[in-house]
Amino acid sequence: MFNLFNGFQKLSLSVVAALSSIVASQPAVVAKAPVKTPSPVATVIQDTVTKSGEYNYSGQSIKYIVNFPKQAGKITGNLSGTCSGPIDGNFDGKEGGQIEGKVSASCQVAFLKQDFVVNYSGKLYLKDGRADLNWQGNIPFTENHGSFTLNFSPEK
Repeated sequence: MFNLFNGFQKLSLSVVAALSSIVASQPAVVAKAPVKTPSPVATVIQDTVTKSGEYNYSGQSIKYIVNFPKQAGKITGNLSGTCSGPIDGNFDGKEGGQIEGKVSASCQVAFLKQDFVVNYSGKLYLKDGRADLNWQGNIPFTENHGSFTLNFSPEK
């Protein structure tokens, strides 16, 4: 089963929940139709692995795309939707090797806007299909740090 960025999902949902709770008493300006959440996708382009998906919470949507190298190199990606911004980082290229970087997001719910920067670090296991990650950042309604395991289809 594809459990991509479960911890990142919790982090993103905390941001959306925080902003949504502030505007919960405000009347809705525009009603949006529910969005069907697509299944996460994993593809290999040259020597880069791409992971993508979408999370919906309380009428808000966050889409993500993350590209990481099968060898040493830069991690790239982005968020779009309620929260948008880049995902950056580096991978040392070894099985069980060091991965680190940051996610910068600007989140908007109704008239409220909040910017966030979250730093992450951990180990990446391409052959096992997982990354063990720690994160730290100033996120309302969280302890401002945490850890999670990102599970994905193993790479050969």
